Amino acid sequence: SEAFDRLSTLHILQTFQFPTFLGTDSPVLWFGLFSLVGSLLGLAASEAMKRLHPEGLNRGVPARLLAALATVQVASTLVFALAGSLWLAIGATWVKGVAGTIAHPLSGAWMNRNLESQTRATVLSMEGQMNAIGQVAGGPPLGWVGSAWSVRAALVGSGLVLSPIIALYARAASHRERPLTTEEVQEAAAD
Repeated sequence: SEAFDRLSTLHILQTFQFPTFLGTDSPVLWFGLFSLVGSLLGLAASEAMKRLHPEGLNRGVPARLLAALATVQVASTLVFALAGSLWLAIGATWVKGVAGTIAHPLSGAWMNRNLESQTRATVLSMEGQMNAIGQVAGGPPLGWVGSAWSVRAALVGSGLVLSPIIALYARAASHRERPLTTEEVQEAAAD
């Protein structure tokens, strides 16, 4: 996601013209509005996640839901990169953000639930380290693609680099796991 995080604003500024609103077409105003709407959508998604009933998260369901959310994130990244209109690009950004808002606590609860207490801290630490390594290993090469070819190509690459996670979550859905409790869902959503 490093390339998307770093290049999405540049892509919008280079690719689209902002409409006039309140007498101005200032990118600062528009990015503020986009961020406000994205935050409100994220809050609504987070609240919905907190209310999720644990019986809906029986064996295999969290991993399948995470696979679906990863699919949404990859697809919205590709739509954003290839969008021909500002509103489609912004909508894709909001969809990607909502999917990430839902996936993050669900992933944390799912991993915690399936880890033995003796290895939990180590595995969670490794997950954070792998995320950081992925950002460092993936960001600069995709930045180079953005410089050498185009920002759009780097953003498409960002979506494609994220796509293997879909298959990994789908594979994990076939393994046995215990259902999430109400407390685990609410605790993860609160984080």
